Amino acid sequence: MFDLDSDNGLQKEESADSELKSTIQKLKEGVSNNIYSTYYNGIYYLQNQYAWITDIFNKLSRNIRLVQESYVEGDDFNKKRCYDLNFWLYDQVYKNLQSSKQNSEHMGNIIDQVQEVWKNIIDNQFYNENYKCYPDKELL
Repeated sequence: MFDLDSDNGLQKEESADSELKSTIQKLKEGVSNNIYSTYYNGIYYLQNQYAWITDIFNKLSRNIRLVQESYVEGDDFNKKRCYDLNFWLYDQVYKNLQSSKQNSEHMGNIIDQVQEVWKNIIDNQFYNENYKCYPDKELL
C-alpha cells in the first residue's frame, strides 16, 4: 500500500522541504516600504526606542500579505506558513533586543502591540477572505 522507496514519496518530501525553505526565505527578504503603514500610527513611538523596529514593521506588513495571498484551499502548508510568520515575529524581536543589548523584558510588550496591529490589518484588509492568518499570542 505504501512504498517509502518510491520516487513519488521522495518528490513529495523534496517539495515539502522546498516549500518550507521558500517561505522562510521570503519572510526574511528585505523590503523598503510599508504597505500598511497607517495601521502602525499608534505604535510608531517604538521607533524612537528601537531603531530596528521599522524594518520589522515593513517586513511584517509584506509578510502578512504574502501569507494571505499564498492560501490554497486544502493545502496543508497554509497553517505552516501562518506558524512561520508568527515564529518569525517572535524571533526577530528577540534577536534584535539581544543584539542591541536592549532589555528583553520589554519583548512581551513589543510583541503584544505589534500583534494588535497585525490583527487589525487582517480584520480590515482581509475581512472578505475565507482564510485569515492571525497572530498567535501563545506561541512561546
